[in-house]
Amino acid sequence: MNTTTTENKSRAERLDSELKNMERSIVHCDLDTFFVSVERLQNSKLIGVPVLIGE
Repeated sequence: MNTTTTENKSRAERLDSELKNMERSIVHCDLDTFFVSVERLQNSKLIGVPVLIGE
């Protein structure tokens, strides 16, 4: 095995170890307001009108 292959394997093993030890988080971004804003930019009749968003 050449030096580059050995270095890559070593890096991969370190990365694998670090990933296993990392804390994991889930991020939820609610983009409903963003989509309403975009729709209001495209359709000015919606400005000032309540908008219902269904999922």
